[in-house]
Amino acid sequence: MSQHEQQITGKLMKASRMLLTVKALNAGASALSGIFVNVYLFKVSESLLQVLSFHLASFSAWVPAFVGAAWLGKKAGRTIGLLLGNGGFLCFYLCILVLGQGSAAYSIPLGILFGVSSGLYWMSINILVVDFTSKTNRDWFNGVNGMIGSLTQLVGPLIAGWLIIGLPSGLGYGIIFTLSVVLYGFSILFGLKLPIKKVSSPFSWPALLSIHNHRSWRVMSYCFAALHFREDVLAFTLWLWMYTVTRSEGVMGNFAFLLTLCSVIFYYRMGRSMASQAKYRMMVTGTIGFSASLMLLWCNISPYTLTIYTILAGVCVPLFQVPFNTTLMNSIESFDNGGKYRTELIVAREIAISIGRIVSAAGRRIINNRGRPPSAMIGGHRCAYGQHSLKKLRNKEQCLRQLLFSF
Repeated sequence: MSQHEQQITGKLMKASRMLLTVKALNAGASALSGIFVNVYLFKVSESLLQVLSFHLASFSAWVPAFVGAAWLGKKAGRTIGLLLGNGGFLCFYLCILVLGQGSAAYSIPLGILFGVSSGLYWMSINILVVDFTSKTNRDWFNGVNGMIGSLTQLVGPLIAGWLIIGLPSGLGYGIIFTLSVVLYGFSILFGLKLPIKKVSSPFSWPALLSIHNHRSWRVMSYCFAALHFREDVLAFTLWLWMYTVTRSEGVMGNFAFLLTLCSVIFYYRMGRSMASQAKYRMMVTGTIGFSASLMLLWCNISPYTLTIYTILAGVCVPLFQVPFNTTLMNSIESFDNGGKYRTELIVAREIAISIGRIVSAAGRRIINNRGRPPSAMIGGHRCAYGQHSLKKLRNKEQCLRQLLFSF
């Protein structure tokens, strides 16, 4: 390797590590509060419709914010969206703290704020990950990033659950939301230290549209839409029905701990030793395994099947995510004309993802709202949340089945 190549590699490694730090801080903040924001909104409203409205507003605001961040990145620099997005996340959790139990009445404005922040942040992150990595260190980056994300998910929900059930009068929620504000603040500070990549070029809509002429990209777009049709709404729904059954944030934290304990090992191993020829085989294995875990819950719901589902999901998600993300980045690098149209390709991918999200969330909300009162509703079925129903495990499991089957 020449001295010039060594300098480029060294700069990439330094920038990659700084970007991993920013992503780790964001992952920590999300791990503490991400699951429990949904539970908090559900608790203060006793209505799944409020949570669905929050997510539908968030997914709908995500796309224009993402496109806006792409345009801004082309004009002013690719780190601007990251800083603005983290600032938006910080404001979001401050609003939750200020509004308190009145947050449910502002589920749509809060969803819009969260969606705009997410669009700005993830547009910038997706571009910077490609900018600050190469084919030689991309598997390493994705493996370490997945491991860090899993570690934060391992510790964050567990600590948050203990705080919530251990402190009175909602004080635990106030603490975890405050910690998220602090972590996003540090993320902004570290984001200011990232290398500034200024690009002054127009956003190319023809490039955004013409990429779909390539069959391989069209197939990936279908994958994006299908995965997020299932994944995004399913994710928070699974946690909500778990809370509905247990009425314990501590139990949710325990299941999150078990889920990510399995993921940490697999993210680490795949980041270090994944062979390129095994990528597609691993993606297929991960998809089949995760689907089988969902079918297991469909057939029988018990503490045993929940535990098996959690372990399978923890193992199978990394099997799919690491090679899929690497394949995506390599595809972007292949089609972006030396980086000229990289932003446009990221936007094309996000549009496909958002189509899946919005259709899923809108359909879910229509099902829940069709001819039924919004209060005390889960999965489009009426579930009793009174003291009598919560005293018996049989009634809890019946409510759990109603929620899962309706999805």
